[in-house]
Amino acid sequence: MALGFDFGRNVEKIRNEVARREVEDPCQILAYTKLEAEFVRYFSSFDQIERRQNCSGPIKFCYTAPLDFLVFPSMTYHFQGADLTIAPESSFIVYRIEKYFSLAIAPFGRHSVLGAFEQHNIRFVYDIDSNVLAFVPDDCSKDNA
Repeated sequence: MALGFDFGRNVEKIRNEVARREVEDPCQILAYTKLEAEFVRYFSSFDQIERRQNCSGPIKFCYTAPLDFLVFPSMTYHFQGADLTIAPESSFIVYRIEKYFSLAIAPFGRHSVLGAFEQHNIRFVYDIDSNVLAFVPDDCSKDNA
C-alpha cells in the first residue's frame, strides 16, 4: 500500500483551507495531520496493535505491537515532476525491546524535514540543465567514502 501526498501542487489550497486556524504553520500542520490520519486508518484494521499515548521525544505517532508485526505500508511523496517512494523500513522505527513502533516523521516547527532515515538507499539526482529532480533506488553500503 502506498499513501500519496501532493505537497507541490496543493500547497496554496491547503494554506487557504486552514488560514482561519491560528497555528504556527497551517500548511505543515495540516499535511502532518492528514498523513497521521491515513496511518491511523491503515493500522486500525490490525487487532494485535494498540495506539500508544506516550511516545518519546517529538514523535507523536506510535503503537504497541508484538515483535512479529511487520505489516508496514510504504509512503510516496509526490513532488512536481517526481515521486519519491519511501520503503516501510525507512518510514517506521521499530523499538524491539520496548515492543512498539513509531512513524519516523514528526511535525517540526515551521518546516517539513525529509531526513536521512527516509533517504536511506535512495540516490537523489538533480539535472540542473534540465531542471529535473529524480529518485533512484541505490545500495548506499556500496558507496566509496
